[in-house]
Amino acid sequence: MNMYESIPLCPAPVLTLNSQKIEAFEHLFLEARRLGPSAFIDYNITYPKCEFLRYLIDRKEILLHGSNYPDLKVLVPMRRSKDSRASMNGETIFASADSILPMFFAILNRDNYVGLISNVVYRLSDATGSATTYYFFSIDEEALKLRPFRRGTIYLLPKDKFKLAYDGHGIYLEEWISQEPVQVLAKLSISPEDFPLLNVICGHNEIERAWLMETTQTCLRAVEECNELQDGYCFRFPGGDKWATRLAELCRQQQIFCPFLVFNLIRDSNNGPIYIKATGSQGAKPLIRSILGQYS
Repeated sequence: MNMYESIPLCPAPVLTLNSQKIEAFEHLFLEARRLGPSAFIDYNITYPKCEFLRYLIDRKEILLHGSNYPDLKVLVPMRRSKDSRASMNGETIFASADSILPMFFAILNRDNYVGLISNVVYRLSDATGSATTYYFFSIDEEALKLRPFRRGTIYLLPKDKFKLAYDGHGIYLEEWISQEPVQVLAKLSISPEDFPLLNVICGHNEIERAWLMETTQTCLRAVEECNELQDGYCFRFPGGDKWATRLAELCRQQQIFCPFLVFNLIRDSNNGPIYIKATGSQGAKPLIRSILGQYS
């Protein structure tokens, strides 16, 4: 039996509000609205920008979009890159009710970056039912050494112009989508140093990532039985050394890109079927279904 333990995730920065902070945030937002659509916010306060953005999401019915480009006034539906989720590959405007995710895409220099991007936002609940948001970001390890980050722009967008994205496997995604042009309410310039998780962005091997995608599809076609568990699923595969080696590496690689799950590889001494248990905390089962749906 081999256990592949979950890699720690990065929790969202805690937002603490007091009267002075609220007053400062309100003043900035009202001043931006006074200047009219598409104006840059003059961020002349010392509080972290991610806190200001989180405040707007929570209090002002605002969604966010991160971009390298600073001069957009209207966002139009388009798609620059391919998503592993087929349902998300249409010409669409993407926005987020999360302050961290769009900041990542704003500072990643997409003009010079050609590798795969892995980003996960996951909410874990404790025994009391209280939920904390966690993040995992990964880019090509060779590109990461060159620090492919730049100044970017966060676009403030009206929430009522979007609908919540749904992947068809029981998970509502962090993305909100619109197929119609959306007027920009205001803009905020950010630097890489404004991104609170800059130093915990991971690097992955592009060859291993491609292997993982291909091997996951191969292994899913070979599943002989799938049983639902209380906290996940158990998959039965053919026995033998070849499958054991392949599945062990699959678990190791999946753990890198799914650090919110635990993979347990079970093999008996008689060369019988091999089992993989994929489990996690509350909400793991629909998330596992969503991940598997990416390879279908």
